[in-house]
Amino acid sequence: MTESVAAPVVNEPAPKVAEPAPVATDVPPVDTPVEATPAVEQPAPVATDAAVINLTVPENANIGEESVAAIQQFAETHGLSHDQAQAMLDTSAKSADEWKAGEVGRRNTLVAEWEHQAMADPEIGGAKFNETKRLAADFVSRFGNDEIRKILSDTGYGSNREVLRMFSKAAAIVQEERKLVSPSAPPVDPSQLPRADRMGYTQT
Repeated sequence: MTESVAAPVVNEPAPKVAEPAPVATDVPPVDTPVEATPAVEQPAPVATDAAVINLTVPENANIGEESVAAIQQFAETHGLSHDQAQAMLDTSAKSADEWKAGEVGRRNTLVAEWEHQAMADPEIGGAKFNETKRLAADFVSRFGNDEIRKILSDTGYGSNREVLRMFSKAAAIVQEERKLVSPSAPPVDPSQLPRADRMGYTQT
C-alpha cells in the first residue's frame, strides 16, 4: 500500500502596501483674498456735566477751600459726574472732621496735664495757684494783645506751668517796681502829666 505524502506548504510573501506620496513642503501658500473691513466711524465724545460741577460743602465741615478746588479740578480733568465728585468731597470732609476732632481731644488732654503739673508745682501751685494765674493774666492784659491771647487760648499754652511761671514772675516784678519811689525824685508837677493822669492825680 502506498502512503500519500503531503505537499510542502510554501509561504507566499505578503503583498506590498503602497507608501503615501511625500507631501511637498516647498509649495508656496495660495494667497487668499481678504475682504477689506469697512472703517467704523468713531462716535463723537459725549459731553459730561463735569465741566459745570458745582460742589456743595457740608455745613460746618473742616475742609479748606483749596481742598474743595482740588477735588473739583480732579473731577473735571477725569470726566467724573457731579455725583461722583460730590461723593469725593463728602468723604474728604468727613475725614477732615474726624482729624479735627482727634486734634481737639489730644489738645484738651495735654492742657489738662499741664494744669495738673502747674497746680502741683511747689513754686507756683498749691495755695499760690490762683495768685499765679491772676498775675499771669494781669501781665498778658497789660503787655499783650488780642492776637497773643488767642494764641495762648488756642494752643493751651496759657495753662503751661513754665509759661505761667514766666508771666507771673514778670507781673510781680512790674508791680514791685511800680511801688518803688526814689526819695531824691523831684515832686511831680501835675500840669506836666497827660490829662487822664492829671484827673486822677492827688499830690501829698
